[in-house]
Amino acid sequence: MRRIDNGRSVGGKKVQKLLEFFNQHLPMVGVTEKTLISPTSDDVQKIYAAMLVYTGVTEERTLCFEDVGDEDEAAANGCVLFEELSVFFKKYNDSYRFNISDLVSPDSARFLQFLQDLIKFYNVRIQRQNDLAEVFKERDAIQKRQAEAPLILDSLREDVQHTMDSLDNLRRKKVELAYQIENLKKAETAQKIEINSLDEAIPKTELEIQEQQQKLEATKERIRLMNEEIAELKGKLIQSPDRQKSEMRQQEKDLDRLNTEVQMLETSITNFENLLNQLEQVDHHYFNFMESLNSIKEEYKKITKAQHIASSLQKELEEAIMKNNQKQDELKRLTHTYEAEKNSEALKHDRLSNEVQQYDTWALQLNEKKENLCAKIAEHQINLNTLRDRNADIRKHLQDYNVRETLQDYEQERKLLEDRLTQLLDKKVDHMDKIKKLQTIIVKMESQIEDALKIRHKNFEQHRDEVKNRETMKDWVYTEQQYTE
Repeated sequence: MRRIDNGRSVGGKKVQKLLEFFNQHLPMVGVTEKTLISPTSDDVQKIYAAMLVYTGVTEERTLCFEDVGDEDEAAANGCVLFEELSVFFKKYNDSYRFNISDLVSPDSARFLQFLQDLIKFYNVRIQRQNDLAEVFKERDAIQKRQAEAPLILDSLREDVQHTMDSLDNLRRKKVELAYQIENLKKAETAQKIEINSLDEAIPKTELEIQEQQQKLEATKERIRLMNEEIAELKGKLIQSPDRQKSEMRQQEKDLDRLNTEVQMLETSITNFENLLNQLEQVDHHYFNFMESLNSIKEEYKKITKAQHIASSLQKELEEAIMKNNQKQDELKRLTHTYEAEKNSEALKHDRLSNEVQQYDTWALQLNEKKENLCAKIAEHQINLNTLRDRNADIRKHLQDYNVRETLQDYEQERKLLEDRLTQLLDKKVDHMDKIKKLQTIIVKMESQIEDALKIRHKNFEQHRDEVKNRETMKDWVYTEQQYTE
């Protein structure tokens, strides 16, 4: 088949981009720069078929890539390809209407424009698939969060219960610590009174000790003087016995008196020692009291810290109560919403049932129309075969009768047959367009029915999950009285 070059200048950048696309994605087609600039009808059909399959416009089994020897089969494959391309470009870009001449005698500029439209469609489709994948990913994440919501709710319930138990323990400890603080305050008051009394008694005891020490010194001085007097008396006794006896008696009396005084002084000394021991005991008690006072201060600090912790826990409990109340309000709102949606879903279900019945009726009607169109196409195909047979007969007669008049009649009949063939092809294309439209309507209706059933099933699943969540959450209710006990 000869190549058609219309003489128009084709942009080099456009051709290079198309070559890069084919070399990267469709190297098996074997597209070259010459193929794009001056394409033949075979090249165009091969490239169009490969692009339709690669971009997902049609399936591979619908088109035939192989070269066939039979002209009728090749013409049928060309008709299928033309129908697919005309339907696609009519939907995608109607400004460049695809004609049969674009396959038989292609124009390079229109050919490149159609290829660019196919590539743009492919890029948009890939982008939409990526967007759809992102949407599915977000949907899976939402479903995962919805599945994890009951577990999170159970953990929150456990945390609230644990917080309540901890709060009860803190309340009991708070009461115990309050009693301990009262007892410690009473003990501190008693010890302060005792310390004050000891502080008052210590100066008096020190004065008494000083007085006793002075008395002891005076007594020792008197004993020393008495001993000197006794020594003098003993010397005098040696000089005069009578006088010594009388003085002796007097000295014995004085000695008895002194012994009595010495005993009294010894008693005073013993009392003084007892007072010293008592003072040491008072110091020991005072030291113990200071240690207990320091321990009381430490306990008081711990109690103060516990009170701060209890107040913070009280605030956390109040926040938890507030959140629980918010969740209860949200649960009530969801319950009302669920009831409203349940009623609306019943109405939607009835409406969808009616629509499904209507779609079934339309589908039956479309199938009947499709069968009628197929019958008409078969009839046109029979007429086309009849015309081909007549054309063959005419050629045979021309070979037998090489006459000018016969040639003129043949030319006229050939033109009539070509016009008739063109009309039949146009009718066939129109019928194929109608079939495509009917198939598109059927596919659209089926997709709408499938989407409606999916939405209904999804809503049913969501409502069932919400009912399960409410059944698990209805026993988890805390009143304000329970929180403030």
